[in-house]
Amino acid sequence: MKKLLFCLLVMPLTFALGEASSGSSSSANSKYKNLKEELTSFVADLEVKTYVLSIKSANTYKVESMSVRCLTGTAQVDIEINDVVVTGCNNVAVSSSTASATCTAANLLSKDQKLELKVDSETSCVDFSLGLLLRRVS
Repeated sequence: MKKLLFCLLVMPLTFALGEASSGSSSSANSKYKNLKEELTSFVADLEVKTYVLSIKSANTYKVESMSVRCLTGTAQVDIEINDVVVTGCNNVAVSSSTASATCTAANLLSKDQKLELKVDSETSCVDFSLGLLLRRVS
């Protein structure tokens, strides 16, 4: 049986039509500071292992919260940044009801760092869904 991992970064796009560029990348970047983005992921048949959600971030983000669920079964998961557990988004119990967690510390995803989902345990967790709320810091 083939397994499917699907990640999608949903980003609001903002265009300023007719606006001339100031030539300063810092002013362009400041426009997007505090922009909230959502990263979603789906795994058909969850396994006990670490899933890489992002190998290298283009910007710096604060991971603010997560929501998880599976159609059937249960699991326990953590979010990690460069193999360090994100406080508050660890030991999250997954079931058929959506569970939410607020990430409170060790949640800064800097450029060139990897973002991971670590599955600590699972029992027949099918159709696993993950949503991460990220806020752009720079």
